[in-house]
Amino acid sequence: MFKKHRLQTVLWWAALFLLIAGAGIIFVLSQNNSLLLHKAVRVRDESIFVGNRASYFWISDDSFLTTKEIAQGDYDLLNCNVRDGQQKVVAGASALFSGHEKASDIFWWLPSPDGKWLLTISGSPEAAVYTAGSADGRQQFSWKRKWAPGQIAWNPDGSGWIEFSAEKEQTVLRFFPTAGSHEPTERRFPKRLISAADFRNPRRIWILASPLARSWQDSLEVLELNWPGGTNFVLRSRLAVPKRARDFPHEEMCGNRVAILFSIEPAFPRFVLTGQFPFFRPESRWFQELWIEALDGSGLRKIGRTRAHEGISGVQWTADGKAITFLSGDALWRVPIAR
Repeated sequence: MFKKHRLQTVLWWAALFLLIAGAGIIFVLSQNNSLLLHKAVRVRDESIFVGNRASYFWISDDSFLTTKEIAQGDYDLLNCNVRDGQQKVVAGASALFSGHEKASDIFWWLPSPDGKWLLTISGSPEAAVYTAGSADGRQQFSWKRKWAPGQIAWNPDGSGWIEFSAEKEQTVLRFFPTAGSHEPTERRFPKRLISAADFRNPRRIWILASPLARSWQDSLEVLELNWPGGTNFVLRSRLAVPKRARDFPHEEMCGNRVAILFSIEPAFPRFVLTGQFPFFRPESRWFQELWIEALDGSGLRKIGRTRAHEGISGVQWTADGKAITFLSGDALWRVPIAR
């Protein structure tokens, strides 16, 4: 009788152990399935990003532009094709990407959507120089910035770009044309916290903004401005925000959708062992989650997350809007997005 009872006890504990182990395995697998790197595929041209956190921009369904440092302060602009793996130097852009060896200076660049124009921002943060040039090297002109830096977006037709910057109690919009006198025109609006700006089409500017009157977690506003004749922003919708989001370091609009990278703080901390009483302490964790939703505020959907204390950068939609790409671990990754 005693042996039978002991056997039942052993079997009961074994069943409990298997149940807990099975639940743990299911939990780990479910967590791994939500990881971005488990859903993404590595792009063929990842070698150009090894040891070089370069910016990149899609200019077609098959190719993107990126830079590679060939000497201190000198860069090659590369046109990379993801189908055949070819990398071609854009020779006409060499003048724009040379002579940036001063470490304290800034250097940033942005191509027009069709890749025919290139904008570079260089010099000191207090007095940066904007230089625009055609990709074939035939045209080039510059401005000296005398205002606070802001959000920049190219017009889809390549006619110029806009820059939003906050100055005193206003938001200032400046339009820089690539034709004519090249002198920027300026418009001023009531101050708002601009998070992102993009052209919906050559006649519509979409703004992702957070109202200053309340916390940004309440909602992100989508505003529209007719271009060039609009006199004020028109509220189109409010975007939903995940409950545990603490910040959004990056956002990218594409057509009627927006991809937002949120910084997330888990609801419960992780406990780690210590050598002193009470022998454990809570440790805060953070990770990033990539979400997409329609610009009308519907269809909020999580694409995936990073591991704890691991971040990604360079989140972008591909030119066809069928995937999102990002940089992680010195490589370029692509995750498909269903409509």
